Amino acid sequence: MTLPTIIWRALIGMGFTLGTPAAWRAAEQIPGPGVQCVLRLSAAESLAAITAPFLLTKLVSKLPRALPRILAWVGVIALVVAVVMSIVNWSDVDPFHGQSMTGWRVLCGGCYLMAALWAIALSITLVGYLLHHPSSGRSLCS
Repeated sequence: MTLPTIIWRALIGMGFTLGTPAAWRAAEQIPGPGVQCVLRLSAAESLAAITAPFLLTKLVSKLPRALPRILAWVGVIALVVAVVMSIVNWSDVDPFHGQSMTGWRVLCGGCYLMAALWAIALSITLVGYLLHHPSSGRSLCS
């Protein structure tokens, strides 16, 4: 679910405009210092997506009983905040804000929608895992 956004950002960082307005690229300093930002975001998202299953299955079961519940709630809250802040500030996130509808704009929106859905799916997975995993206790709230 994170792959579309990762690819979108990486392509922008590699110099492909993907139909983005020149004014947006100039404001984001792409090409220039903004390239490192979009590539770092893609790397961070990739790392989070790759490590989430490992952390869920290996690390969580080895932590003291209360810690996985605390970490899960912190993670869920952080993901919800990130998604809500992106939605609230969509005009700053969307490179096509104020532009006419194009295929590029639809593709960009779809890529970012997948990232938001990934955050929601990961949150649900974390809570479900902690509710049903024997080493994490029978209740997420107890």
